[in-house]
Amino acid sequence: MGEKTGRLYFLDNLRTFVTILVIVFHVALSYGSDQGWYFHQPADDAFSLVILGFCISINQAFFMAMLFMISGYFTPGAYDRKGFGGFIKDRLLRLAIPYLVYVLAVIPVVVYFYERHFHGLDITFLLYYSQTVLKFKLLGPGPLWFALVLLVFSIFYAAFRGSLDRIRKTREVKKLPFPAGKTILLFIAGLSVATMLIRWAFPINEWFSVFNLVYLDFSHMFSYISLFFLGVLAFRNDWFMNIPKKTGITWSLVTLGAVLVWPAIMLTSGILEGDRVSLFGGLHWQSFVYSGWETLVCVGTCISLPWIFRQRAGWKNNVAKRLSGSSYTVYLIHTPVIVGIQYIFARLGLSQILNFFLISALGSAACFLTAILVRIVTEKLKMLLKLLSPVRQI
Repeated sequence: MGEKTGRLYFLDNLRTFVTILVIVFHVALSYGSDQGWYFHQPADDAFSLVILGFCISINQAFFMAMLFMISGYFTPGAYDRKGFGGFIKDRLLRLAIPYLVYVLAVIPVVVYFYERHFHGLDITFLLYYSQTVLKFKLLGPGPLWFALVLLVFSIFYAAFRGSLDRIRKTREVKKLPFPAGKTILLFIAGLSVATMLIRWAFPINEWFSVFNLVYLDFSHMFSYISLFFLGVLAFRNDWFMNIPKKTGITWSLVTLGAVLVWPAIMLTSGILEGDRVSLFGGLHWQSFVYSGWETLVCVGTCISLPWIFRQRAGWKNNVAKRLSGSSYTVYLIHTPVIVGIQYIFARLGLSQILNFFLISALGSAACFLTAILVRIVTEKLKMLLKLLSPVRQI
């Protein structure tokens, strides 16, 4: 923790780590699944499919919920500094504008090359764009669905804070202790049931879409909502700095145990025989078990990883600062960067599992280097514009 700023450096480093997991997850989808990404070359050997399936399942259980939790943690401080109007303006600039850029510019390019490479599309990009985007046949926001959902959460938080501040002017609120074990277990049970029920209508990998402009993953939505607002509570009550050692160790072991149960779930669920429906949604025992397992991994990881990073990864050097400061930019640019690298590697004739490891490593490095350069150039341009701006008359 920063002595003067009060900043939790370990949380910055955790955000960097989870951003890398986003890249790893999307690369794994390319080679371990037949859906969900803009490049497909699924493996056909059992070893690769097990490794990639394990990576996809574990990541999907927690990584986006953890991003929402971290975002929730930083939300109250941003509101405190900027006030209602400044906070909303900042969120629109940081979330809404990149979302629209993705929908109108980035994803059309990525999907165009996907259609050319995998479906033999043989028209120019301008014609393709005129037949899709210009006719409001949008192609989705890609990973920037996260930005839209986070914007909605932020607006709800701002509205709540604005109302609360008018009611409660100066009264201090007593800080809550870190939740006890029974409270955590009850939360997991409730979230598991809620997740299972919503998957009756919205199974995993079946996204809710409105004109391909809005894409929502309802199958994990209760996790996203609850972890975001738990992140808000974590900020107000200093939870991340006060996770008891016993709690950290306990939930690290529980999470590890849950992860090790994954093969048993896969062997008994019917997914190896091609039955995804029972596991991913509907009123099936497999869906109930999988919803509970995912929730346990999600909550356990969101407790154990902040505790582990606080103990072992509180670095505050320039490299860590650059990486953390570039995390959101990496999230914004990783789709075209990773897909571009995948097309290059497709010409090398390597195995899918080797592509997965190489592109996960090289792609992460390329994304962070690109993001750091973008931020440096942006900072220099801002300084130049400031120097060139007219001098105010006194």
